[in-house]
Formats: sequence, C-alpha cells, structure tokens
Amino acid sequence: MASYENIKDISQGLNIVSGALHPECIYLIAEEFFDKKKHGNKCEDEWDFIGKFHIYLYKPLFMEQGNDWQGKLYSGMVDMTRVAVIPNRPPAFLGCISASGTIIYQANAKEEPENFQMTKNAIKARGRISDLAVIDNDIYATSSGGAVYKRITDENWEEIALSVTERFFSDDSFTNGFDCIDGFSADEIYVGGEKGILWICDKGKWRPIDLPYNKDIEQIVCAPDGYVYLNCCWKILKGRKDSWQIIDIDNHLPPSMGIAKMSWFKGGVYLLPDAASAIGLYCYRNDIIKQVPVGNIQIKPKKTISNNPLLNLEFTNAEVQVFIPGGLNDMMANDDLLMITGGNAVILFDGNRWFNLFNKNKSEEELRATGTFYDPREL
Repeated sequence: MASYENIKDISQGLNIVSGALHPECIYLIAEEFFDKKKHGNKCEDEWDFIGKFHIYLYKPLFMEQGNDWQGKLYSGMVDMTRVAVIPNRPPAFLGCISASGTIIYQANAKEEPENFQMTKNAIKARGRISDLAVIDNDIYATSSGGAVYKRITDENWEEIALSVTERFFSDDSFTNGFDCIDGFSADEIYVGGEKGILWICDKGKWRPIDLPYNKDIEQIVCAPDGYVYLNCCWKILKGRKDSWQIIDIDNHLPPSMGIAKMSWFKGGVYLLPDAASAIGLYCYRNDIIKQVPVGNIQIKPKKTISNNPLLNLEFTNAEVQVFIPGGLNDMMANDDLLMITGGNAVILFDGNRWFNLFNKNKSEEELRATGTFYDPREL
C-alpha cells in the first residue's frame, strides 16, 4: 500500500502528463523529464531521452483512508499518453507505448499494481500508435501510417482499414497518416489526421470525407448530442458524415491560442486552450462558447469583531483554492468527472465543484485544509 505522501515523494522529477477515469479508480501517468545536467551525458536532447514513467492509482473506495494510492514504475520506455479504460469489463486500463506498440494493461481496477501485464510489440504498427478509443466496449488504435487496429485479445490486434487506405498513406516514413479516432458504434467510426484528412468507416466501408477546413485534426469527439466534434487546434468543426460547419472560436480565445484538448462533459464540449493555466477553460454549449470559472471561491474572515458571524462577513476576502495546473496539460472526462492534469498537479470537476486531487508541492493535509481535496467517501 502507498499513501499520498509516498506518491508525492516518488513523483519528484516527473511531469504528470495524462491519466484516465474509471468508475472505480483514477489513473495518472507521470513521465521523467529531461534534465541537461542529469541526463546530458547520455543523450543529446529531450528528443533522444528515454527515461522512466510511473502509473499512479487512486482507489479510495477500495482502500482505508491514508492508504488510497498505489504506484507502478517502468523504465526504458517513453510516451504512454495513449490510454483507454473500459468500465464494464476487462481490461479496466490499457496504455500503449506509441513507438513500439507495446501495451500495458490491468484486467480489473481492484487488482494490485503487481498484476499489471505487459505485451511487447502487441500492435505491429505501421508507423507510431497515435491514439486509442473505446467504441462499443472494444478498443481501437490508429497509427501514423494510416492504419486502424481493433483489439481482439491483448496479443491480437486486427488491422481493419489498410486494404482501402494504404495507397493514400504510402510514404516511407509513415508520418502523414491518422492521429485520432472515435466513434458512435462499430458501424460509424471516424479517424482523422494531417491537413484535414477525415475518414469514416460506415457500416464496414471506409471512405474519405471532404471538410470545409484543411488543417490537422488533432482530436475527435463523437458526442451524446449526436454530433462529431473535430479539434483542429485553431478551429473546431461540428458535423456528422458529409455535413460540417466551423465553430467560431476566434472571438473567445486570445489571438494565437489554440485548443490543446477537448472533452464532452455533462451536456457541453469543454475546450482547454494552450497555456490554460493563464487563459482558462471554455465550454461550447447550445451554440455558445463561454469561459468556465475554475476554482472554488472560499470566503475567509480577515478578523473577528463580533460573536455574530454575520457581522464578520463585512471583513472578508476571497481566495481561489483550485487552479489549472501549469505545464503541458491533458484533459479527459467520463459521466461523473472532468480531470485536468499538468506538470505538478491534477484537478477534478463534477459539474458544480472543483477539487484538488494531487499536487507534488503540497501534502494531502494541506489540500484537505482547503476543503477541496477529492475524497468520494466524504462527498
């Protein structure tokens, strides 16, 4: 067993780069960052650096208070930000090492970290694995070589698109293929890539789709409102099959600020910009984009002048207790929570309240003292 403090200690020198939300567990991915003084004798720069990463598990509903955290360390691998979870059946968690197609998975969220399994080169990828998605409780993957894979078993991933797409993505370096995937069902799957490339698998038949915008598609969200949302960084496209429109975000975000991540959550598409810690969080709902206030405002008395607490309200100041983490952000959501990760911290939103889940620079006691620490046993 591990405590929050154990995880805080072993996470020093790592960046929290991603995570996943399972109904029974919250997963965090932390990668070692390149330090010229520490690693310069082993590699030229951060692009050559292959360090270590950790998987942290927060499982308060299974553990006694104070022993809610677990951890798993891997070395000699990098870039496992592609993660999928299945709430209803195994695997509960599956992550993929992009360069090698190696997968790391946990069958059940209740299991100990020692039960994580690894299958090296499970996906014999054409290029790099660029994205994972859960569609109809099956896991799909895309590659930079224009391939799409469906998980049959942990060792067997079936390629389902190349018979049609291969001639479109035939460059030797396999760098211009697919970057993202999502779908409403196995009968309607969307994959996107560079220069506005969008393909649909419509009842088993693959074909390209023409779009009114030809910049890179970095993320696809097939939302419960029946629309597909495409994150093209500088633009958001909304549509389905052959009908698309451009959502105007220019008047809502500062100039030159793109969308880093996009997630459907409780009736809206949440938009996390680049430099979100300074710019903030936005939501597209009912054809309107609005900024989402991040952080609970806690009113604290400056001084006490009376035994009547109502009188003390005249001498109060407001303190924001939750902040969007700095650094490179990621965002993901399920039906209950939206999570934003950053270099040092992780925050959560339930649609009404913001919570601190983890901060490398603060103890659990410090976070609990703010009244914002996320503990579902106390909600």
